[in-house]
Amino acid sequence: MRFNNHFNAGEFHEIYDESDDAFHKWGTEANLADLLSTVRDKLGTVKDAHETGWHVNVTTIGTMVTLSYDVDFAEGKGNEEFVFLVKNDKALLYRFNINSPLLFRR
Repeated sequence: MRFNNHFNAGEFHEIYDESDDAFHKWGTEANLADLLSTVRDKLGTVKDAHETGWHVNVTTIGTMVTLSYDVDFAEGKGNEEFVFLVKNDKALLYRFNINSPLLFRR
């Protein structure tokens, strides 16, 4: 997945740049870089990801596509959920969630 390739390479600008304006309202590019740097420090890079589910919802602002993954990171396991907003034949990252007990270690 393109997101994980950028994540592994530390290309956080590209992730932010390829996301929807609604994603940008969450915070600045620096906020995203801080978050993803912390995730990478604690979990390491993505080694493998297996899709566990998907959902499509047509809304007034466009089609929302949700993809869920079980992820094997260098330091352990986690789950990722991506929501993409598809409009004008282009899918942009709308929301990203990650969960792993390793994120809570010091």
